[in-house]
Amino acid sequence: MPISELVAVDTYIYSRLTAAPALLSSHVYAAEAPQSQAAPYIVYALMGGFDDLTEVGAVRIWANLLYLVKVVGQGTSFAALDPTVTEIDARLHRTSGPVSTTAYVDSCIREQPFRMAETTPSGVAYRHAGGLYRLRVRLL
Repeated sequence: MPISELVAVDTYIYSRLTAAPALLSSHVYAAEAPQSQAAPYIVYALMGGFDDLTEVGAVRIWANLLYLVKVVGQGTSFAALDPTVTEIDARLHRTSGPVSTTAYVDSCIREQPFRMAETTPSGVAYRHAGGLYRLRVRLL
């Protein structure tokens, strides 16, 4: 059964981040982590995208998708997240490959770094670090 480009990219990112040996390989989530999941963990989510189309007939060449991939850690240190951010980048930046028999990721490139501080109303500090990755995926 064919899969959509979004399912293909979710599968691609998940499989690359959980391939052994991996930091936090059992703590990788699409969109959001369960509320019971203690930090650190990795989350990836679609931020936007568009379809590249041919001039004649508007045939879709591929989906051009932007994903945020980040590690979330508790505390006030971004430095503590750096080993995982480095591993995320090593597993995703400048990669490509088949996702299934019906989808192929032509490229995955980090476009920009990402960093964010957050403090909950109860005073718990979290740090988010990672990158925005541009993926071009086509259905076969």
